[in-house]
Amino acid sequence: MKKQYVLKGSYDFDFVAIAINSHTKAYSLCWFLNKELGLNFEKNTDHYIAEDMFFSRYSALVSEGESYQLLSNRSKKGYLLTSHKKIDYFLIVSKIKWQKKRKEFMQKLKNISNILLVFELELNKILQAKRLITND
Repeated sequence: MKKQYVLKGSYDFDFVAIAINSHTKAYSLCWFLNKELGLNFEKNTDHYIAEDMFFSRYSALVSEGESYQLLSNRSKKGYLLTSHKKIDYFLIVSKIKWQKKRKEFMQKLKNISNILLVFELELNKILQAKRLITND
């Protein structure tokens, strides 16, 4: 009789992912984020999952260790997180000082008229959450 072992563990993410629904294009959404949050988003190289699956990415570096990335959830070949097909963008925020500024940050995002829905994802409950990790 074969024995089956299951390895259980969780990954400790060093960032927070915020789901955003918006009908605007990514570059336009970045403009609104720059204006409301005082950031400086710039177009970055696309985020590749596979050879034919790439997602647009914009980055803003505020200070050492504090950074923001806006990732599109849709590409021509599929979704970044297939469990969240109705989400348009993911805003990746480094965890430094996140608990202190979380409430104010989320309120500022909700005040942007072009954002329809915004909420924080529970990354430990999402199977494909590792796809949000960028290597730069």
